[in-house]
This record gives sequence, structure tokens and C-alpha cells, in this order.
Amino acid sequence: MRHRRRTRKLGMKTAHREAMFRNMVTSLFEHGRIMTTVPRAKELRRRADRLVTLAKRGDLHAVRQALSVIRSKDVVAKLFDEIAERFMDRSGGYVRIVKVGPRRGDGAMMAVVELAFDSLSPAKREEGGSKAHLSSEGAQDDIIPVASQDDSSSEGEEETPVSQPDDTGDAVEGEEAGADSVETATDGTDSVVDDEVTGDETEHRSEEPISDEEAGGQQEVTASSQDEVKEVEKDSVEEGVGGVDGVSSEDKVDNEEIDKGKADNKSEEKA
Repeated sequence: MRHRRRTRKLGMKTAHREAMFRNMVTSLFEHGRIMTTVPRAKELRRRADRLVTLAKRGDLHAVRQALSVIRSKDVVAKLFDEIAERFMDRSGGYVRIVKVGPRRGDGAMMAVVELAFDSLSPAKREEGGSKAHLSSEGAQDDIIPVASQDDSSSEGEEETPVSQPDDTGDAVEGEEAGADSVETATDGTDSVVDDEVTGDETEHRSEEPISDEEAGGQQEVTASSQDEVKEVEKDSVEEGVGGVDGVSSEDKVDNEEIDKGKADNKSEEKA
């Protein structure tokens, strides 16, 4: 029965397992971070924490115990001089394990093992500190003073203006649009007024009485224009008749004179 046996054999013999963890601890203290599987990371954390505790003790015996595990003197010097000083204020938990997901191929869960120099939890703020002070100031800035009914009744006409900085741009655009609509409306009313004025003038002129002399002059003008139109129509008709056979009026007169001359010659011969 394996009661109280906490050693992880990890499917390998003791010599192989001890050599592997010596190399992993050495790489961890040299680089500060390595990646391995989760079971190996958990066993590595136990061994690394013990070595950091030896380095914090700092005596000769602790150095010799560390050299029995870490075979590199440079890494041991770094552990005792640098790493131990950074963990003086911490009593444990020197190594952090962060799971990163399964490995491609066999699907083994991988994890990053690193020295926990900095804490992942957010820093604690003092009670009533800067955060509370800032929140109170922000709340006071957001409050807009508005006059109550009692204050307004006592002050009379004086009222406290309520500023709305977010809607200023919209208000300006609305005022410009209203001004444009007013200008177009005024243009339309001016055109309507002009049309009404012209219509009134024409009606007034048509309603004015005409004298007899003006009426007689207009009739004479119309009669003369009609006579001129008739004469033009007659001339056009005569020109059309004369040009039907392709002979003009002058050619007709010449032909008649020739015929008369022939008739006279025939009468003389008979005589």
C-alpha cells in the first residue's frame, strides 16, 4: 500500500527522474520561465521552492546543499545573490504555474512555470484613498445645479441656466436650417405678391373705358389692314393662274399681239 507516498514517478526510473528535475530547476533559475506538462510542473514547483528557501538562509551549508542539486555554480550564485533578495519579503509560493492548453499530437496539458516576482492580483487601495476621492469628485462634477420651486418663487425672474454641452451642435444646426427655411418662405411670398400686383394692373387696364376717337382709329386701322391682305391674296392668285401652263403674264401678251398680226395679214391677202 502506498500510504503517504507523494512522489510522482512520471513513468520513469529514479535516476532518470532526478536528472530531469536537476536540468529543469537549473533552466528555471537561469531563464526565469520554462514550459512543461502539468504533472512535471507540479513536481518541479516543490523542488524549486525548497532551493529558494535554502538561498534565503544564505549560509555555507545551504550553498553546498544547493550545489548537490544544481551543478552550475553561476546559477547557484544567481540564486543566492539575486533571486533570494527579491523573495525576502515572501514566506512561500515562489513559483507560479499557468496552464496554457493541450499540446498538439498527444493532447497533454501544458503549463508555464515561472518565478513569481510580481503578483497577478491587483494592488490593494487604502480605505478612503484616491479612488474614493476621485469618484466623489466625479459625482460632484456630473451634478447640474437646478433651481427648486422655492428658490425660483423667492428670486422671481432669476433662474439658473442648465447647460447642455452635448446638444449645442444640434441646436446650432437646427437654427441654421430654420433660417434657410424662413428665407425660402420669404422668397415664395415675394413672388406671390408680384404675381398678384401684375394681375391687378391688367384687370385695372382692361376695366378702363375707351373713347370714340380711339375706337374709330382702331376700326380704320383694321379696315386698311384687311384691304392690304385682300390685294396680296389677289396678286398671289393671278401669279398662280399664270404659272399653271408654265407661261407668265408677259408671255401671254406677246402671244396675243402675234395672233393679231397674223389675222391682219390674212385679211390683207384676201382683199
